[in-house]
This record gives sequence, C-alpha cells and structure tokens, in this order.
Amino acid sequence: MTYFTHTTRTEANLDRALSAVYELDGLQLVDNTKENSRALLGWPTATALSYQLADEAIHAEDHEEFARSAAARLAEAAAVDAIRESWHDATRMAHRDARPARLADTIEDTRHRFDKAAEDLTSAVEKLDQRAPMNTDPLRDDEAAPALRTARAALATLSRFANLSHVDPNDDRPAGLATLLRVIAIDGVVQELARNGAPEADRTVNEEELTVTRAVRQLAEDYRADRDNAVANIAAGRYAGITLHLSTDQEAAEVRTAVGQAIQPKWVSGDEAGQHRESLTTRGQKLKAEGRAARARALRAG
Repeated sequence: MTYFTHTTRTEANLDRALSAVYELDGLQLVDNTKENSRALLGWPTATALSYQLADEAIHAEDHEEFARSAAARLAEAAAVDAIRESWHDATRMAHRDARPARLADTIEDTRHRFDKAAEDLTSAVEKLDQRAPMNTDPLRDDEAAPALRTARAALATLSRFANLSHVDPNDDRPAGLATLLRVIAIDGVVQELARNGAPEADRTVNEEELTVTRAVRQLAEDYRADRDNAVANIAAGRYAGITLHLSTDQEAAEVRTAVGQAIQPKWVSGDEAGQHRESLTTRGQKLKAEGRAARARALRAG
C-alpha cells in the first residue's frame, strides 16, 4: 500500500484538495455554490410559469392585481432563465479565478499541519531502516512498529498537501517529480556542463559542483520506484540540498526550474569546457587562500 498518493489530475480537482487539507484542522472550506445554485435554478422557467399563471387566471378575481403580479413573476422567471444559460460556465470561471487566492490562503492557514507531519516523519525514520525506512519489519524491535505507524500517517498527511498541485497523469514532467514539487525545496542545483564529442566517462566538466544535481537525479529515480521510501528519505536528509517544504506557487515553480536544470545537461564546446575548468581551479585556489588567511587570523587572535 502506498501512503504518499496523488490524485489531483485536473485544475477542477483542486477544490477537493483544498477541502481535504482544511479537514486536518477539523474545518470546512466555505463554498456555498451548490446550495445557492440549487436555490436559484429551482425557480420555474418562464414557460412553466406561463402555464401556471394561465391556470391561476381561471380563478383570479382582481384582474389588475393578477396582471401586476403575473408580470413581476414572469420578469423574475425570465431573468433566471437568462442566468441559467450561462450559470455553469460562470461558476466554473469564478472558481478558476478564485483558486490562486484560495490556495495561498490555504497554504498560510495550514502550514503548521505540514510542518508537524514533516517533523513526525523525520523523527520516525530515525528509528527505521536507513535505505528503505518504509520497508522496516514492524517486529524488528520495540520502536519499529510505532515509528512505522507514525511515518505512514505523516506520509498520508503530506500527500494531502502534494495534491494542492494538479498533475496530468500523462505528463509528470520534470523527471517524474511533478507530484512532489509542492512539498519540497531544493537548494544548490548547478546545471551539468557536458563537453561535446567527449566520451561519456569524461564528458562532465563541473563534477565537483554537482552534489545537489546528482541528488535530484537520484531522487527522481527513487521516487519512480517507491514514492513512500523516497519521501521518507527526504525527511531523513539523504538527498543533499533537498528538504520537505510546503511551497507557494512561486516556490513550486522555482523547484520545477531547478529540477529541469538538474536533469538536463548543458552541452559546451571544448574551449568553453577549458574556460570553466580554469575558472573552477582559480575559485578553488582563492577559497583555499581565504581559508588559510582565516586560520592565521584566528591564531593571531588566540
């Protein structure tokens, strides 16, 4: 059974995802559209009302009052008929336009729930297997079973927040990580520079800069194989530069960009590769010199 699941496949599903997050605090997302639509559209059509008025006309004795009342009621029915024609599209557009603000409010209102689930998962995985925490035998020791229960519950909670992004099941780019972008932060991605025409073993120009980049690629591979263990290992800090974080739309877009840069190398010429390596060497020498100077200052101060 997978506990970190993603079911928001269209933008319209986001309303359900927003409600699911608020339910963590025992709250309900306010949306009276259905009830108000039912009340409004329950009015008779102008045609139906005309037949009803014709029936009433048989027995109406105050002719002037009947005429005034019939005209007013028919005007209201005609107005509702006009609303009826565009109501479905209008409500759909209203929900679409309101979603960004509703999403931002939801993230702000419920971030404490996300942070608590992330903390619970981090604490739980410390008591579980290192490589595949969610595959831990619950009978391994006294701490394993309760830690596994906590981890599963935390993953289920985190998945509610992941569902605050809609992902087409036929397009989970970049790198199969689209369903994870809402709940992670990535710091330190550097795009791989690959030398044109070089053998694969020698094509990477800037390997020493790619610690986080390699971690993103490993996460993509692990996440495709086993979502629960991949997310648990993020909590455990086993992917350099990648942490659990509830992202705003802007932050999620930045994570998407970072993943794209990590996955796709930039091809460079031999001259460009040489220039970059020279730059790295100079930078490394400068950092070493600064380190030596700092140590010397510390010794003099001591």
